[in-house]
This record gives sequence, C-alpha cells and structure tokens, in this order.
Amino acid sequence: WYGKKMPVYSFNAKLNSNMLKRKIVLLDYWATWCGACHSMGEDLNKKIIDSDFANNVQVIGVNNEGNMVKKNTDPVEYWKKNNMRYPMVSGKSVIKHCKAIKSSYPTLIIVDGQGTVRGRWDIYTPQVVNTAELIVWALDKQKTKFSQQDLYDNINQQNYYHALYICEQLKTSEYEIPTKLRCILHVAEGLGIDYAKPAYESARKTMSSKDFDDLQNNMLA
Repeated sequence: WYGKKMPVYSFNAKLNSNMLKRKIVLLDYWATWCGACHSMGEDLNKKIIDSDFANNVQVIGVNNEGNMVKKNTDPVEYWKKNNMRYPMVSGKSVIKHCKAIKSSYPTLIIVDGQGTVRGRWDIYTPQVVNTAELIVWALDKQKTKFSQQDLYDNINQQNYYHALYICEQLKTSEYEIPTKLRCILHVAEGLGIDYAKPAYESARKTMSSKDFDDLQNNMLA
C-alpha cells in the first residue's frame, strides 16, 4: 500500500477524499467488539488529537462491525461513552468501503495531502501509534527548517522520535553521535548498542584527537 494512491472514499459531505485534498488524513478502522481497536483509538486520542499539529490532520474513525456485531452494540454510543474526540462514520456504505480495501481489526492508514498512502498497519501495538504519530508529524513539518534549539527542545520534552528525525535533518557535527545515541537509548536500548560502536569507530578515524576527546566527554555526559 505504501506509495500508492488511496482509493476514493466518500463517507459524508465533509469526510470524503475530494473535500480532504491537501490535508493529512488518518483513517482508523475499528469495531466495538475489538479490544485492540479500543487501544488504538485511545492512543490516537492522546498522540494525535492532543498534539500541537492536530488542526492540520483529519482523523476519521471508520466503523466496520461486519457480521460480528453484538446485540445491542451501538458504535455511536460507544464513541460518545469513551469520549473519542475525532469523527466516526458507520453504516452499510462504510462497511462496503472496508471490504474494498480489505481492512482488518484494527487497520490504520495515513494518507498525505496528495492522496498517497504513507503508512498502513493491520495490527495494534503502542509502537504502531508512535510510528504513525512520527509520520504525521514529519508530513506536517516537511517544509520546516529545523534548528539546534528545536532538537534540544524536543529532547527536553522527551519527544525522542521527533528529536531523531531532526537529528537526521541537521547532521550536527561532533554533537550528532552523542545526541542521536541518547535518543535511541530512550526509544530502543538494543538499537543504541548497534548504533554506538560503528559510529564511535568512524569518528575515531575521521576526527582530530581534540574533537574525539570532546566527543567522548559528550557521550559520557
């Protein structure tokens, strides 16, 4: 799915692929009986709806009860009861759309402003939402020229995924290795070991003795 055009969808007068042109769209396919779907929605509420870029993103809950709907289960009531703060669509035409794209329970799809799919997951884990949040944030910030201060601000706010992205954009001389390592250790400790050794060896070969000593001090700080 990545890199392909999202199939045309039309849930209602406002939530359709034509009206949402040039906007980042995140489609959350879910069902009331699906526990993983509930976790996905809760995380999206926190990671996307509460973010500082929420106004530039349209999140849509796409209900796909299918044939497994429980008696007396109402998607609209569930949405209200659980304080889901993004719009939700349901009904026969929505289920038809879900079948057409072969959505699962749950499925999460990111569509950029040009209608191109930038991510699809047919499973829930916290890492899926973290990755989706990073992609949406990066799409929103793609025209931003980052500074060293942006990097430090995101580290201080413990936005380590964002900081890693900014680090890649800046390529920050002697501070790149310790800063990047610090972020990686917070995101995935095992990857930090994989990154540190080759980066350390490369720096020792290319840097002056003084700069390399400074690098070691920064890594130990």
